[in-house]
Amino acid sequence: MPKIKKAKPEDAKEISDMFKTVYTDKYSYTRKDEVRKDLENSDMTSFVAVEKNRVVGHGQLRPVENYPFTDKSSMEIGRLGVHKDYQNKGISKQIVDVLNDVALLRNPDFFLSCFNTATDYSQRALKHIGFTPVMLALGATHDYANIGQSNSFLIGMKVNRDELKEQATVYVPAEYRKLAELVYSNLGFQRKIRKKGKSDGDLSDFQSRLERTIASSKEMIEQQSCTGNFITINLTRPAAFEEIRLAEQAGLVVIGLIPLYKRDDGERHDRLIMSYPQGLDSSKVKIYPGLNKKFADLVFDSMER
Repeated sequence: MPKIKKAKPEDAKEISDMFKTVYTDKYSYTRKDEVRKDLENSDMTSFVAVEKNRVVGHGQLRPVENYPFTDKSSMEIGRLGVHKDYQNKGISKQIVDVLNDVALLRNPDFFLSCFNTATDYSQRALKHIGFTPVMLALGATHDYANIGQSNSFLIGMKVNRDELKEQATVYVPAEYRKLAELVYSNLGFQRKIRKKGKSDGDLSDFQSRLERTIASSKEMIEQQSCTGNFITINLTRPAAFEEIRLAEQAGLVVIGLIPLYKRDDGERHDRLIMSYPQGLDSSKVKIYPGLNKKFADLVFDSMER
């Protein structure tokens, strides 16, 4: 088995060369300078798998990047990659085990994972350390993996503090109840799920957000063949039912449910995530069997309605 060691800046070229066997040159980690920049960042910790003096795998522990549903102190396991000739040999699991040990020492509120679904080996590696899938970001980026369509990402979450899981009431339409129960039960959250409720507010602000989301999504799809846009719906309000229906009528689909989503005002609410993906072939989205596939199938079901 390969030896796992902490990565150093001088490993940048070998790491970028390894990623070139996995992704196209559109992916940042195929560029040596981009890799070196992260290796020199004291807030990030990277490990490599080395076999016969050759880097064959990589993984990184870093503060979460650009996700509003965690805190700055939360940690993300990312940049996981294995040379194409060494995949499906347990290397990802070795790297993830080391990253998980380091993460636990830092004791953050949340752990997060975000992996390209062009392959499924990284999902297998994360299964045994307790990540729960909460979002399938469909068509979120350029085609990094040369699969013939924009790449999708499965986002997993692990909550490290029991006090964050306290009882709450949420409003979820019946057709999404299975998805909600899957997320809540596997994260260990206590939630009373109501399948109907009475509207409690003006929907004009949501309608404006919805229109902006659709317009920007269409522009991204036309110009870049991908869309990273999504809209969030606060499930602690009965108005969630009406907002979900408005989004569905506009062509959006449910892609996830993220507990404790943090808004700019610092308040946390469970949020249903909806996006506007178009023309995706679901067979090109590789999902590992078990919990991840159960979650993805519920998302795909919502697309077919």
